[in-house]
Amino acid sequence: MSDPLGDFWIDYGSAESTGYRRELDLESAVTTASWECEGKVVEQAVFASRAAGAMIVLLTGNLTSVRVGLESPHPIDTSALDERILAIKG
Repeated sequence: MSDPLGDFWIDYGSAESTGYRRELDLESAVTTASWECEGKVVEQAVFASRAAGAMIVLLTGNLTSVRVGLESPHPIDTSALDERILAIKG
């Protein structure tokens, strides 16, 4: 049995959101969510692979302020691969 790495969170700020919708595609194992924030559409797609030991989160839309984090009881290493990609290993 393995321990979960921790709790991954995304903070989109305090702006009002409307039109929330979520979907799960069982064939591709991708879950998506979309909503409207300040008149702009935001989309989030998530794919996780236990075999690869990875969780991929793709955020699209006109996001002005997004914070992400991981709370874990285990040692973790975070690094920005570029201005758009954050790697978290643990």
